[in-house]
Amino acid sequence: MPVSLRLRTVVISAAVVAALGSGAATASAATTTHSQPATQATCPDGWCGLWGTVEAQPFVNVRWGPSESYTIKGHALYRDSVEVHCYKTGQWESGRGLSNPYWDLIVDTNTGVSGYAADVWIETGGNITSQVRACP
Repeated sequence: MPVSLRLRTVVISAAVVAALGSGAATASAATTTHSQPATQATCPDGWCGLWGTVEAQPFVNVRWGPSESYTIKGHALYRDSVEVHCYKTGQWESGRGLSNPYWDLIVDTNTGVSGYAADVWIETGGNITSQVRACP
């Protein structure tokens, strides 16, 4: 694995651990890249997450938890690519003709911000509950 890819893997894994807030012992170190398919060799847990695109204009709020009552950590900009690592059920949100209670744990690959974003604003090409696992 090239050094730059290893460094990116460590940074993103650390961001997911921090967002989960449950420590390295219980957090998944799963990551993914655009250039490599998800395999047992590249994903120690056998799971690598999912790529999505931000569809909220001009941005979606990224929060500490799965509802608007949680503090905003930052923003993911319209059309940014995000890694979706898992989802939690929380506050119902509506947008883009969709409505559901799911919040995706994301890492914005452009800004580096990580946390929960309302699933209705993240385009993943399907139902999040059948694409990734629930967050611990």
